[in-house]
Amino acid sequence: MAINKRVVRWCLFLWGFQQFCRARELQCNVTQNAEQTEYSISDGHRVSDAEASGCFYSWANASNNVLAHEEDTNPDLVVKTGVNDLITYTCFDKMVFKRLCKSEGKGYTAYCLTNCTLDSSRRPVRHNEMSPAGITGILVLVGFCLFPVALCLRFRQRIHRMCSSIALRRTNACMQRVSQRDPSDVVANIQ
Repeated sequence: MAINKRVVRWCLFLWGFQQFCRARELQCNVTQNAEQTEYSISDGHRVSDAEASGCFYSWANASNNVLAHEEDTNPDLVVKTGVNDLITYTCFDKMVFKRLCKSEGKGYTAYCLTNCTLDSSRRPVRHNEMSPAGITGILVLVGFCLFPVALCLRFRQRIHRMCSSIALRRTNACMQRVSQRDPSDVVANIQ
């Protein structure tokens, strides 16, 4: 029973640690017209102009090619960029935004997903998905939880034999103590 409590505590600790350390996810809005596509961070997660100077950010496509960051942009693809918005000449199905600001102290990630083949009237406006880091963290957490269980199942016969031998030794020790007693003491205790 103590092993189960220990395993549960470790699992909870690792899950909490993973939640605390991973980059937080942001909501991203994608809008498109005939000439341009705009990727923007939702209102609740935007950085003010005053805080923007202390931020490092990047906008990258699905191939992990950085189109823009705080110091430079790709003028062939980018119309305008900032810590909250990116406007491109062409549509990208997946845009990854990463931000780290001194005022926030933690990194943020947004996955802007859209279907560039749909016309803009049928295009969904809000997009978000679980980050690969979150999926990896969940898989590691499950692995940490299942590993002790797998070990117990693998070695259950050995554990059972060890516990049985300990119980047998205790029984034998108890029997030896009883047999070493003087029979008159035993009779006196009964009366």
